[in-house]
Amino acid sequence: MHLKRLAVPRSWTVPKKTDYWATTPKTTHPRERAIPINVVLRDVIGIIDSTREVKKIIQDRGILVDGKVINNYRHGVGLMDVISIPKADLHTRTTIDSKNRIKFVEIDENEAKTKICRINNKKTTKNGEIQLNLHDGNNITTDQETYKTKDTVKISLPNKEIKKHIPFEEGKIAFIIGGKHAGEIAEIKTHEISQGSNPNHVTLQGEEEFKTIEEYVIVVGDKEPEVTLK
Repeated sequence: MHLKRLAVPRSWTVPKKTDYWATTPKTTHPRERAIPINVVLRDVIGIIDSTREVKKIIQDRGILVDGKVINNYRHGVGLMDVISIPKADLHTRTTIDSKNRIKFVEIDENEAKTKICRINNKKTTKNGEIQLNLHDGNNITTDQETYKTKDTVKISLPNKEIKKHIPFEEGKIAFIIGGKHAGEIAEIKTHEISQGSNPNHVTLQGEEEFKTIEEYVIVVGDKEPEVTLK
């Protein structure tokens, strides 16, 4: 399935007038924040020349996302996903730049074995376990009740074992994933809970103090980010 290049999300950093069609991502991420691996490798990073070449590498089990071999050139990657091509010694993390566009930062092989995820929701399963619903569409079950919505977990890849829990609270380091301050790293100063349907707000201290909505804030560390973001 394809979509017109002129209609691709603004988060994609691809030229819109070079081709008529673009690949539609198959993804668990929000569609506007996901980009197909084919487009990433051919048009954004530019290490592969054609879709045919991408398909060949996938056929040879040469492309991993979050430590798992992918089998579809439409596989969509989104915020914090890790792309690895071991034979090219390439490892990158998916992040956001100051213009709300998806970008890719190079990381080393060791860092490619970890990922941070925001807990978007949680629920209790029939067998009494706690299911954490993560921002990337994946779920993790645990018997611990200490995790809260908006907290962050650092997990190992590909087995998704929780290595660290970072609560969403004042003093923690956060990454901004939307709005005017997208791409900034700042310290949480205050967290304001609003009444009714109004969004909660967070005040942060970066190069300057600013306020943004809670939805745009993902905690990434205690005093420093746990992963490379820029």
